[in-house]
Formats: sequence, structure tokens, C-alpha cells
Amino acid sequence: MTNGMAHAKAALATAFLASALLGLPTSCARNPAPKPPQTMPSENQQREKIGLRLISPTWNLYRVAFSEEDWKASQAGDIVKKVHRDSIGKVVWEEDYYYTGRSFFTEKGQSWEFLAVYYDYTNAFLDVKYVGQDRSITEALDTLRTKLAPMQEKLSVADQILEKWGIRRL
Repeated sequence: MTNGMAHAKAALATAFLASALLGLPTSCARNPAPKPPQTMPSENQQREKIGLRLISPTWNLYRVAFSEEDWKASQAGDIVKKVHRDSIGKVVWEEDYYYTGRSFFTEKGQSWEFLAVYYDYTNAFLDVKYVGQDRSITEALDTLRTKLAPMQEKLSVADQILEKWGIRRL
């Protein structure tokens, strides 16, 4: 390699390193807080008709990643709703989370007990999911799935479970 080529390579490497370092502060800067979609009022009307928890104006849109919004009822609280949108911003599915505050251990480590109400807008399908160790809850939800229970029956069972926990769904 000639002296000129070595000098050109060194200059190119230095320029590359400088541009990478100069770009670092902007790429690590904190992104502004995500903004709730402007369609929220009409989406809440749809949620109300279905029987899902509304997104309150006081809630915090905690994070938006991979077309999913994570909502918190309070700044320091847990995520209480996840909303997945398509490429044009239309809601595809959403899931509401209700936590008991109890935890348990599995082979994967510590888990928290919660109930989730999942709704798929594309297929008008509702499901109630449970993470925990109460077999009576697991069996009740399995029975609903086996008999293909209607949506209102599933919501009624979710309300009964949450009532035992001292939590209101809506």
C-alpha cells in the first residue's frame, strides 16, 4: 500500500468516527412524550359500546413501540391498557390489564397475578386471560372458551373475578 493510500484510509476512518460521534448526542436524546391519537373520543365511544374500559383523559400514554401503545392510569403505575394499531392508525386489538398485586414464582422466575380482557376489532372477538395460580379461575375461563361463550357472558365472568379481587372493570 502506498503512503498516499494509507493516508486516505486513515482520513476516511477519522471522518467516519467523527460523524458517528457527532451523531451520538442526537441519537441518544430523549424522544418527546408520545401524543394520544386524535381519534380517541370516537374510539372511546366504540369501547363503551363493546363494554371495554375507556381511555381516560388523565391517563398517561407511556410508550409507543412497534405499533403498540402502552397506557398507564397514573405516571408511576402499571400498564393498564395496550392498544395495537395498523399502519394507518386504526385499532386492530387492545388488551386491558387488572393486577391483584399478588405475585408467585414459576420456573421462569417471579410473575404477577392479573386478568386481561382482550378484544380483536378485526374479528369482533373477545377473550379473557388469566395469569395466576387460582385453578378455579383458570377452569372457569377454559369452560368459556370450550363452549364458545358470547362476549357478554365472558365480560360477566371477568366482572365476577374482579369483584372477588375488589377491582372494578369499568
